[in-house]
Amino acid sequence: MNKYDGLGQYLKNKNTNIVEITFKEIEERINDKLPNSFYLYSACWSTYSSHFGRVILSYGYKTKVNIKSQKVTFIKESGVIENKTTKLYANMKKSLKRNIEIPTDLFDYFVNFEQPYFNDENSRYRSYDHLRNAFIKYRKNDDKKDYLALMLYTYLASWGMLRNSFLLQKDYKFNLGLIEILCSKKYDGLMNVDCFNIKCSEIELLFDLIEDIGNFYLGNDYFEGSDLKKVASVTDTLISKIILGTFGCLIAYDRYVKHTLSILKIPVKLGKKSIVELFNFIKENQERIISLIPKFDRNLYTPAKIVDMLFFEYGQHQVIKEEYENK
Repeated sequence: MNKYDGLGQYLKNKNTNIVEITFKEIEERINDKLPNSFYLYSACWSTYSSHFGRVILSYGYKTKVNIKSQKVTFIKESGVIENKTTKLYANMKKSLKRNIEIPTDLFDYFVNFEQPYFNDENSRYRSYDHLRNAFIKYRKNDDKKDYLALMLYTYLASWGMLRNSFLLQKDYKFNLGLIEILCSKKYDGLMNVDCFNIKCSEIELLFDLIEDIGNFYLGNDYFEGSDLKKVASVTDTLISKIILGTFGCLIAYDRYVKHTLSILKIPVKLGKKSIVELFNFIKENQERIISLIPKFDRNLYTPAKIVDMLFFEYGQHQVIKEEYENK
């Protein structure tokens, strides 16, 4: 049972269309503290974009939150008791039938990744290998959590994720709490996702993880010089880069990958539609993706990782080309 089910059952038993409740009362109902971000951002309460909201929506309620007064109003939707999440993913499955037109030379650019990877044993591309390998080996070893946090930090650093980020003001141990989330039993199902035949339940679990990573960082204090600040936003790039390096079941939504997504007319915002269209692309191009995997360690290099590097190299080439032509 999800911890928010107790709150949902409480609302259902109230048998009224409108229920107002304080944040503290919610914590009593779920027998747990709300994430810090819930006290700062109304989006965390959304019934359409958050795990909390989707659970509440399944009981037939929408939310209206007042962050200042720390109160939430739950409003019963007329006749809506069915789980909209289930319906949403049913519609997603239908959308997988859409064929995506791809540039004829797209797959030719994978060699741009292979050359530095196989000719430089210390290429930054191998930082992914080190993290992914460590995560596979030690995810269930409590004594290795500190090591995993260090590996995650160096992986993010090698891909420029500390630059212009609150992470630049933190040491690697700051991510120990995140490692606990990534290694929790809840996400065991993401370790061996079949990217060619991903299940709706796995997509839903993936979005829970996206939310949990964002909530872990949001609202944390950090110093920039002598100024004390709070983490006000977490980029799609950071969240997806972490999931790629640990679970290997998602591409990293960085600048070059997003450029390729836009060429393929796949939404560049890390969201449900984009991810469904991404896995549509992976499924439609299964044979070509499989043909690229044999040179690599199959435990580390998942179809999503192969596509990530393909999109990165192609997008980088296109961006450089366009910048040159616009000079």
